[in-house]
Parts: sequence; structure tokens; C-alpha cells
Amino acid sequence: MRRIATFLAARGARTLTIVLTPLLLCGLALVAVPPSAKAEVAAAAAVSCEDMPDTTVSMTANFSGALDFQRWPGGTVTLGQFPCTVTVTRPDGPIDYTHLAGWAVSVPGNSLMASASIVTTQVPNCTASGAIGRVDGTRPSCSSASPVGANGQGSTARVIIRAVADPILTVTKAGTGAGLISSSPSGISCGSTCAGQFDLNSTVTLSHVAAAGSRFVSWGGACAGGGATCTVSMSQSQSVTATFALSASSNLAILKGGAGTGTVTSSPAGIDCGPTNTPACQFSFADGTLVVLTATPQAGSVFAGWAGDGCTGTGSCTVTMNQNRNVVANFSPVAVPTTLTVDKTGSGTGTVSSAPAGIDCGSTCAATFDSGTTVTLSAAPAPGSSFSGWSGGGCSGTGPCDVTLSAATTVTAGFTAAATTTRPDGLVGVGKKLLGNRIYNLTGARQTKAATIKANKSRTFRWVVQNDGTAADKLRLSQKSKGKGAFKVTFKVGRTTITKAVMSGKYVASLAPGKSATITVTVKATKKAKPRASRTLLLRATSGEGSTADVVGVKATVGK
Repeated sequence: MRRIATFLAARGARTLTIVLTPLLLCGLALVAVPPSAKAEVAAAAAVSCEDMPDTTVSMTANFSGALDFQRWPGGTVTLGQFPCTVTVTRPDGPIDYTHLAGWAVSVPGNSLMASASIVTTQVPNCTASGAIGRVDGTRPSCSSASPVGANGQGSTARVIIRAVADPILTVTKAGTGAGLISSSPSGISCGSTCAGQFDLNSTVTLSHVAAAGSRFVSWGGACAGGGATCTVSMSQSQSVTATFALSASSNLAILKGGAGTGTVTSSPAGIDCGPTNTPACQFSFADGTLVVLTATPQAGSVFAGWAGDGCTGTGSCTVTMNQNRNVVANFSPVAVPTTLTVDKTGSGTGTVSSAPAGIDCGSTCAATFDSGTTVTLSAAPAPGSSFSGWSGGGCSGTGPCDVTLSAATTVTAGFTAAATTTRPDGLVGVGKKLLGNRIYNLTGARQTKAATIKANKSRTFRWVVQNDGTAADKLRLSQKSKGKGAFKVTFKVGRTTITKAVMSGKYVASLAPGKSATITVTVKATKKAKPRASRTLLLRATSGEGSTADVVGVKATVGK
């Protein structure tokens, strides 16, 4: 058959009509049978169109006499580089039924058509109860106005079997950006493979993934819009355009915090921030990029943690670049044991204590703390003395002294012997223990009691003012404070609330010789008080004998 097709093609022939006889032609064998019998084709048809461009092969069987039933087997169409059409025509003549089995398409490995499909068109002429059957083996629904006789009625019908290449879907990428297009079912990964052949009349779904620094804009061609997917019906070859654009970029800046040193790097590359802040401590990344930051301390330092936009903790930090961001990398020096020493000087006596604990001088006037630690020193004069002030270690004045240790440090505490007086003396404390020297403080230096209070909790301090003289004192009481926002303070004498009078500086009382007055100060931290917020209350008692006051302090700090 291939030789015949080649011969005709050489002469411009486009159609080959084969009249089948009881001989074996083109792989289709037909057997003649007597009238009023059944006819059945003995073998399937095998039609080769490998060398015939869009060749049409017609098959017709001729029979004499009447047949009750006629069965045609299916066949195979073998393709080369071109489509192929096979027309199967049932011969004229009286017949009751005709049955045509299924057809298939075969694509050799050397064909340019990677895959192909069978498309059938049926043209029944139902003047009898059955004409030519469908390709899948069922027959069409036929009816006749006249009864079907023993030999049936004359009828003709044909089936056109066209083997065509499956359609090709082609994807073209456009725009300034980059990305990947893939298909379901598989076949396109564009990337590298931007065209694929799919079954005729199948449905193909395309999806996109933008590359780093790019964004997907829209579909074009057989698809439209900017959706995540695009569905194409493959009734014919189709073309789709996928447009990507470059993304906008945002700046990531790294700042260094703390007294230590270290480096910060990024993945993807861009940030390479050395021990000191340099231009490499900031970089512009495409929007949508996930940047992983890694901090590495230098020798003698530790990484203390992240702060700023989106970073916490001490591990690596991932930042999503959808806006300009600033991230702080904190490095601290490695803690080194450092000695703090207290020297006492002056004509008076007293003690010095520390927070955190370690110094109780008294007896222990030196202690070791980690470098970088802030130590608070507090002085308490002995009876008959007053505290005259600090020197050394950055300390001065008569209040508590904060020393931040970076090296061995010595702080001097001065105490001065006080003259005997009959003026009032103030003491302060929490519970039964009171802090004070029980001698009137001529210098006005305060004695402070500190306490830590949790949010929405309270502590009550006691302040006792005593008359050390032999004549009645007229006691005038007022207060000054710092850090009011996080606390509520209440003053009472016994069960009587004197808050308003004390706060306005108008509280006045008479204090007989040898007597004392006890005032309770309740400090409550509010629900919204932040950790480490503090308030200091300075309570001032003034004798009627003079204008100098004895001062005690109450310091409340919000704990965690």
C-alpha cells in the first residue's frame, strides 16, 4: 500500500480509493457469503499513511444478494509525518444490521507527530433498522417507516475516521522579570521546555512561580488575567504568553548595639557587616525576598540578641523584605570577674551595702562582680553620725550610688559625727524593721528604703518621726516624688487617710517630747505598670525649732 501511495503522490494524487474484494488488500480481508447469510470481515484493517500527506483511503465492500447481518472489525491507522483519513462505506443493498468495531492510531518512533488521536464522523442512512455501527462497537439508533422484511431494506452508510496529530500548547515568556511556567498534566516546564503536545480535547492547567526579584504580571493568548493558574482547552493547538516584571526593592540596614563586637551576614548575600558599621551593613533586596541574618561574636564578646524590625532572640533571624527595615544586632563583652571595694572615711561611722548583694561594710568591704554589672551602693550612718557623701567610681552626693564595673573600682563613703539635737528624727521601713540613725540629720541627707512591687500589687512602708527633745515639736509634713505614672500612693496616720494633706504639703501635727508619730505609706503598682518603672517618695519632717528637715525616702520598682 505504501508503494501505491508513493506512486500516486508522485503524480499529485491526493485520494486513494481501494475497492475491497474477497482478496487480502491493505491488511483488510473480506469473505463473500451466500445470500440470506451473515457476512463478517475476517481480519482488521491496517491502513498505513506513513508516506501519504493527508491521504484519504476509502474502503468499500461489494456483496451480491441479501444479508441479514454484516460485521466489520476495527482497524489501525499508522501515521508518518502527516494526518490521514480513512472512509469506511457500507455497500448498497438490503441488510438488517451492520456493526463496525473500534479503530486505533499508531505513531511510529520516527514520526514527527509525537502523539495523535482518532476523530470519527458517522453518516448513517437508516432506511433499515440498522445501518453502519459506531466506532466504539454500538450501532446508531435507526427507525424505518416500513417493516423490516426477511431481507431488510436497502441502505448505505459510512464512517470517516481521521487520524490527526494531538494539538501543541506553546508558552512564551515576556516582560523584564523571570519565572517558571509548569503544566498539569506534565509536559511543560518553562524553564527549558516551553511547548508540549497534549491529547485532543483535553484540558491543560498552567501555573506560574516568579523568580526572586520578579513578580508575575498577567497571562495572554489563550488565557487572560493575573490569576495563579490558567486553563486551556486543547481542541486545537494553542499559544499562551506569561508576563513577568522586576519587583521593587527595599533596604535592609543593620545597626550594632552593646559594648561587644561581632559581624552580621545575610543569605542571600548582600549584608556583610564587619566589627564596625560599614557600607556593607545595608543592602537593597527585591520585595518579597526572605533574608536570613546570622550574627557571629568576636573573641571576648557574646551575641546578646536581635532587636528592631521582626527580629528577636539569639538565633538566626528571617526578615521578609516588603518594606525598608532596620535590625539591631547587640553584642556584649564576655563577663570578667571585677572587684568593687568600699573605703570609709570621716569622723563618723556607718555601714555600706550593695545590690546585688556582696558588700556589707560593716565587715565585708570588697566583693567580686561580673564586668558590666551595675552595683547600687547605699550608706547608712550609725547613731551619732551622718553620711557626708560619696567619692570615686563616678559616685557623688549622698543618695544611693550606681557603679557600672568595667575594671577594679574603689568607692569612698564619708561619715561625719553629728552633734546632739532635740529636733525630730525620721525612720522608714517595711514591717517591724526600721531604717534610720535615730538622730536628727543636720545635713538633710536622706535614708531610703527600696522595695520591688509586681503590677497590680502593693507594699506598705512605715515612717516613724520621733521627738528627741524636751519640748513639743510642731511637725510639718510634705513629700516630693519622681515617676508618678505607674503608681498610686496612700498616706495614713492610724486609720485616718492624710494623702491629700501630705501631697499638698499642708499636713501639720504636734509632737510631744519623747513621743513619735507613725505614718503608713502604701504604694500600689497599676495594672499597666511596665517592668522596671520606679517611683521615689521623699518624706520631709520639719521641727518648729528650725527650718532644716529630716528626710527619708521610699523607692518602689515594678518587678517582672
